[in-house]
Amino acid sequence: MIASARREVRLFSEKEIALIENFAAQAVIAMENARLLGELRQRTHDLQESLEYQTAGEGTGLGLSISYDIVTQQHGGTITADSREGEFTEFTVRLPRRASFAAAERAA
Repeated sequence: MIASARREVRLFSEKEIALIENFAAQAVIAMENARLLGELRQRTHDLQESLEYQTAGEGTGLGLSISYDIVTQQHGGTITADSREGEFTEFTVRLPRRASFAAAERAA
């Protein structure tokens, strides 16, 4: 809380007005930051809750298919997989260094 008091009644100087306006602007920024932080915390909570309830084998099953098309068709790259049951699954995505692959393929 910011307070300004005086022993006598008189007008505020330009310097005092500028100082109070500066404090008011900082208070507005602080309130906006508090609002944004609250929204961020709520979104984070919602995401965590969503991930907790999502289990393996659920969903549309299109994520890897779409990724494969983007990597191979649009960028000329490859996706390979290595997996050991009960241990791990590893996907390797390789993209060519030259960015013009997709344009060259479309032109051909």
